[in-house]
Amino acid sequence: MVSRLWGIMMTSKCEKHDVDLKQSNAGLVCYQCAEEYLNELNESSKKQSSKTRHESTLESKRIERQKRFDRVGIPPRFRKKTLANYQAQSLEQEKALKMVSVYCERLCVGKINGGLVMSGNSGTGKTHLACAVANQFQQSGKSVMFITVAAMIRKIRETYSSDTDMTEAKAIELFRDYDLLILDEVGVQKGDVKEVNLMTEVINERYGWEKPTILISNLSFQQIADLLQNRIIDRMREDGGMAIEFSWPSFRSQAGKFHREVA
Repeated sequence: MVSRLWGIMMTSKCEKHDVDLKQSNAGLVCYQCAEEYLNELNESSKKQSSKTRHESTLESKRIERQKRFDRVGIPPRFRKKTLANYQAQSLEQEKALKMVSVYCERLCVGKINGGLVMSGNSGTGKTHLACAVANQFQQSGKSVMFITVAAMIRKIRETYSSDTDMTEAKAIELFRDYDLLILDEVGVQKGDVKEVNLMTEVINERYGWEKPTILISNLSFQQIADLLQNRIIDRMREDGGMAIEFSWPSFRSQAGKFHREVA
């Protein structure tokens, strides 16, 4: 009986490969089928591993992008602002958009290192356009910092504490070394001589190192010039720099008026 079964085992064949089945711990097997199965498992594992690596890479890029935005300092509301989604509704706004677009294009390819002064009414799109420039500029891997003047002054003054090894000079150097620095709310500190002096020192340092600076202010252009002194503004406008006055009504007030009318 045993010998007869063994004879059956020895003569059993694989229907797919037409080869004799072999005895293994798992029973009768076709080693060609087993090899194909292992190859399929291996290929499936490779695909899954590749998919996992791809997903991991995408997640890493997302995290790095988030970190970069955090380092850039752009508020979440303005992280998706571009020149393309700025809605110009008048000839003045179209002119401002064109000027900023030209400035941004030249800045991103390294043709200019002059500054940009955006002054005038609040809610007119100055921050939108400044952040649009920052978003495009940092895509090339260059460093950007968007910060209010008050926050910058506060960080510099933190060096006065005995608990830190950082000095005022080193703090100013940190702000000097960003490839692009955007200072918002220029003029809020107009009554504080020390704050104005620190701000002008940062701008001067950046000018000396040929680093562009963007200033955003609700003051008029002349008021900014009076605050920072004309020579600072003149330096900002060298090497392709620009000054744009935003004189039209606030977008936010217009939106509020629209909602009130609809209600």
